[in-house]
Amino acid sequence: MRKDSAFLGLFLLLIVITSAAQNQVISKTPIYTINSNEIIRNVRDWPTISLLRPDQYHTPEELIEELQQINKTAPQIIDFFSIGKSFQGRDIFCLRITNEQNTLPKAGVLLVAQHHAREQITVEAVLRFMLQLVNNYGIDEDITEYIDNEEIFVIPSLNPDGLHYVVGNDTLKGDPWLRKNLRSIDDDGDGVFEEDPPEDTNGDGIISEFDIYVKDDNDEWINSGYYYFEGFDNDGDGKVNEDPIGGVDLNRNYAYRWNDPLCNSGWTTDTTQEDYPGTTPFSEPETQVYRDFVNDKSFASAISFHSGINATYFPWSADPYWVEKDLYYKISSDLQSLLPPKYFGYLGNLERNAYAETYYTCAGEWGDWMYAMKNCLVPMTFEIYHNASSSQMVELMSENNSHQIWRWDGIYEMFAPVESAIDALWEDIQPAFDYWLENTPRLEITAESVRWGDNKNDTLKVKLTIKNLSPVIRTIDDLNVLDQNFNSVLKDGSPITIPEIAARRTKDASFEFELIQDLGAGENITLVIGNDFVGYYSIIFQENQIKEAQNASLEILIPLFAVSITALVKSRKKI
Repeated sequence: MRKDSAFLGLFLLLIVITSAAQNQVISKTPIYTINSNEIIRNVRDWPTISLLRPDQYHTPEELIEELQQINKTAPQIIDFFSIGKSFQGRDIFCLRITNEQNTLPKAGVLLVAQHHAREQITVEAVLRFMLQLVNNYGIDEDITEYIDNEEIFVIPSLNPDGLHYVVGNDTLKGDPWLRKNLRSIDDDGDGVFEEDPPEDTNGDGIISEFDIYVKDDNDEWINSGYYYFEGFDNDGDGKVNEDPIGGVDLNRNYAYRWNDPLCNSGWTTDTTQEDYPGTTPFSEPETQVYRDFVNDKSFASAISFHSGINATYFPWSADPYWVEKDLYYKISSDLQSLLPPKYFGYLGNLERNAYAETYYTCAGEWGDWMYAMKNCLVPMTFEIYHNASSSQMVELMSENNSHQIWRWDGIYEMFAPVESAIDALWEDIQPAFDYWLENTPRLEITAESVRWGDNKNDTLKVKLTIKNLSPVIRTIDDLNVLDQNFNSVLKDGSPITIPEIAARRTKDASFEFELIQDLGAGENITLVIGNDFVGYYSIIFQENQIKEAQNASLEILIPLFAVSITALVKSRKKI
């Protein structure tokens, strides 16, 4: 009886083992290994560098030498190229700073300096910013992460003709009055171009402005609004300075609300005025070059550098309110905690829900065009320098019963500090540059699970966790789910997308799609997730354990089967 029971037990065990082996083959479940595309960091093999010409303002030629040095030092992370030509044929250069080994499209941030000629301090600020990036890659973890995952575009001078004229030229060692570009305009209509500009008539190295004051009804002196510059009557018509050098105000030449008379500035037809906007939107080579450069790019944020006041401006400029008031208030408040107090006196009693943003409105402005036409959420104008005492640099020259003439030389320190103060200014504003890089929206994606089939037309179910790393800026658009060829992954014929993610938020995302081919052991499928603002990130699902798991099970089952047969035979012999 015990022998029969043993025989029956072994027989049942054989049935169980055989059934398990059959079930393992029939009802196998794919097992996936999940990997993200690891970014290969560049090996830091270059020295720390300094400016070739510190403590001075750079001419266009000297600027090129500095840019060439930066590019030559770290070509692994620097591209240096011209995006076009100025009115006088000078190259407008751009540096692209990024980890070239990360070949996926990355989040972009744009910095552009010197729309206005006399604001050459902005050139110096972005030069020092580029040195900071090159010198700290591979050393500072944050800067290394930014360069690995962002494309940082820097246009050091949008107005190189103006830089030449203001910083140094053949006839005058710097003329600080020029705001516009150097388009030749016959302002006085005599058929000769730019023959009567301001000039240093007394040889003291300064071109003075003379302001006329008159008495009001209360017998008080007030500025009449009329002024003239030091200079000669070069064309002998009895007038002085009526045909100055340049041009067009590049920051009034953009195609949004261009020449709109509802604005305070930027719609004059008087070519001698500093805010003359040109004949048409994008009439100027410099703004055309800029437009064409950004047309195929997307920027969540972009910064235009100016000087003459300490302030930060956001759209709208053509209307006196912030279009993204809560967001812009948050950014202003953050910067207020990072920068010296003088940069935020303009905030005054601004409250979180206030609309007031500008002292005046202007037409055809850069930031408005970037927001309205390029979907740039945060186009910020950053005014980096102002000397409050420059307005006091006046001297009474003459006076009678009805008029006063005051000489003003403050222009020389209103838009640009003395050269010895450039580095101190950079130290003041440097935290803002780190802030912009940190707030460029980027993603951190974790694949939690992937389940179901591995054959063509099988459904694959994916669960992800996605974090927007920017503390301030949302992803702006929905995220696309693409295959490795950047084609949309479809569900029921429609592209799969993941809804927009707010700043510093994490979102769980689940979706399903059908495999378009069989996926065998050791093969993988790559998904690319992102959008043009945050960049794209790859997730790799590898089915590298399916066959191995199946074979491992059979390797265990076959010996058990052999043991069972042996035991059965022995039992029969004893019977």
